[in-house]
Amino acid sequence: MPAPWSRLPLLAALAVLGAAVTACGADLVLPSDPARLVVAGSGSGSGTVQTTLAPDPALKCTITSGAADAGSCSVLYAVGTSVTLAAAPAEGSRFTGWSGACSGTAACSLSLGDSARVVAGFEESRFSLLVVGAGTGSGSVRSGAGLLPVIDCTITEGRTGDAGCQAGFILSGNQLTLVAAPDDRNTFAGWGGDCSGTGTCSVVLDRDHVVSAAFVHRR
Repeated sequence: MPAPWSRLPLLAALAVLGAAVTACGADLVLPSDPARLVVAGSGSGSGTVQTTLAPDPALKCTITSGAADAGSCSVLYAVGTSVTLAAAPAEGSRFTGWSGACSGTAACSLSLGDSARVVAGFEESRFSLLVVGAGTGSGSVRSGAGLLPVIDCTITEGRTGDAGCQAGFILSGNQLTLVAAPDDRNTFAGWGGDCSGTGTCSVVLDRDHVVSAAFVHRR
């Protein structure tokens, strides 16, 4: 008849078995879930956000009128990945800054300990052109062809009309030309404000402009 297990050998066997299980478990490392980086947009402008420092896959997110493209603005990275994002406004827009997981207007740098959402703000860069009347005479000021909206301003005895004398333009760096035409028995005396002389007025659309047009009665 087999001898029964004694208490001490049984405890020793269990201890050896437990140590083996613990050793196996120490070598078992479960993979972490990936971290998702999501870029969203805000504002009325457009631009792109892309990674400048990150492993593959690279992110290049297109934002149009404040809306981020769903197909290009979300990427999975391994937890712990360091990512740097740069924002570039489209023509006619300006970058206003980050919100969400980043702030300010400099490059956005993140270490992805978990999923993160970054919002890039872009605004349309609109600048106004205002024509005002001067002198005591009458005439008109009109913009040259090619750029919209148009200036079509009527000046009567030095006072501008209610419409056509002011317009907003998206920043483009283009030049807008203005031509003054006096009414009968009036003379164009010259420009003031952001233009001068009596010829064609040219302004670069990179900021707000105010231009005065002086007409005088002919004696």
